[in-house]
Formats: sequence, structure tokens, C-alpha cells
Amino acid sequence: MSDFVKSVELVTGILGERPGYALTDIGVRVPTDCTYPNFDTVHVFVQSLGQSSFIVSDAGESWVRLSDFRDAPLKSDESHFKKVARLYGVDFSSNQPRGVFKEPSKLKPSQAFGDEQGPKVISAVARSADWLKSAILSVANAASSSLSGLQRENTTSGADFEDLIYEALYQKFYQYRVEKQVEVSGGTGKSYRYDFAIQMRDRSVFINAVSKHGASINAAYRVFADTPGIATPNKIAMFQKQLDAPDVALLQSVSTPVNFSNWQNSRDQVFV
Repeated sequence: MSDFVKSVELVTGILGERPGYALTDIGVRVPTDCTYPNFDTVHVFVQSLGQSSFIVSDAGESWVRLSDFRDAPLKSDESHFKKVARLYGVDFSSNQPRGVFKEPSKLKPSQAFGDEQGPKVISAVARSADWLKSAILSVANAASSSLSGLQRENTTSGADFEDLIYEALYQKFYQYRVEKQVEVSGGTGKSYRYDFAIQMRDRSVFINAVSKHGASINAAYRVFADTPGIATPNKIAMFQKQLDAPDVALLQSVSTPVNFSNWQNSRDQVFV
């Protein structure tokens, strides 16, 4: 019987059977009740060190998911992850625990988020079977909280982006009225708020600032999709950093995605 199969039997014997277990080359993947900011489930990976101890890791997934926020990690990101890890009593390091994780992560959207040892990993050692559940919960909460904190920081930078948009709108459409935080009734009866609206002679244009973060994309999509009374060309999804192709396609189905820098540097008032 292989070590991986033994790990599965040990883990299921301790945690009990539940849907979502998967045997991978980096351990038993266990779904948790924690989620990332985009509501994806946090999975942890468990490997047995014998009959009585285990290593639990996020396999570097939370660190790799930094690419949802920026093109490359900042120096402060590692300090932030370490601080969160300490709060939950777990480790954060690029050194794999005892060398057992041969492939720290299958998620490699950008080389910027890995090094020769792979992505940085949140991990904990359960010294006995009695501590396995606690280790899983601690690693999962640390993985979730590390990115939730960045989501709150990202919201602040989003406000700065909105200021840039307003300034550009004011300069380009000075002869028209530019309004902030405009409420619009949706097709389902729910009330939505657009970041900006421009009241022009022949039409009104509604604009929402969108970031690369999955939660921002999904929120913008809901607003655009549930306001069918506004024509698609008049619903603008303004973004600063280049969005992934699937996200652009999603937004195009209900709005007009516009690259802020390209539009700001053009002499035209039009968005397309």
C-alpha cells in the first residue's frame, strides 16, 4: 500500500468521510468551510508523517492568489502573510515543511509569485491525531484571512482609482453634469449604485470602476446585468490594470469594458 493511500485512510479515519476529499501528489486535499475573498473554497493538503503526526499546508495557493490583486508581490506582502500566520499559530515560509511537499502548488499564473522552491506556503504540524482538526482549521483560517486583509487594502486603492476617474471625467465632460454614487433600480427591483453618471444631451452614461479582483468583477457584473434598461454601450466598466480575457468577455456581455489609461490619454470623449 502506497504512502498516499495510507495518508487517505489515516485522514478519513480521523476526520470522517465527507465529500470533496481528493488524493493528490501533494497530499490529501481536504475542503474546509473557509473561503477566499472571491468565495472559492479554501482547500488544505494533509500528509502523514507516520501513525501519529501530520503536516497540513495550503500548498502555496493563498500566496499564488496574490495575482488576483497585483502583477507582482510587494515587499510588504510577505510581512503581512507572516503576521497573519502568527495570529493563527502556523508557519509561513518558502521552505517546504521537512521536504515532503515535492510540488508546492499546481497554480502558477505568474513566475513572480514563485521561486526556485515554489510559492510560499502556510503550514502547520499536527503532532498527534488529536491535533489534526485544529491544524486544518488554523491553516485554512490563515489562508483566508491573509487575502481578506489584502481585499480591505485593495478597497482603499480602489477609492483612489475612483478619484482618478472622476478627475478625468470632469476634464473631458466639463460641459455636462458628472454625478457620483448614482442609484439605479434594477430589473429585479433591487437598487444598485453606479460610481458615476454623465448626463449628456442625447444619453446618459453610467460607469463603475472595476479591479482585477474576482469579487470586483462579479459585483460589477451583477449591477450591469440587472440594469437592462440602460443600453450596453452606456454601461462602462472602467479598469486600470489589464483584466484577464475571461473577465473581459464576461463584462462585455453586459457592459462596455474600457481601459482607463488608454481612454484618459485619448483626445476623444467617447469610450469606445
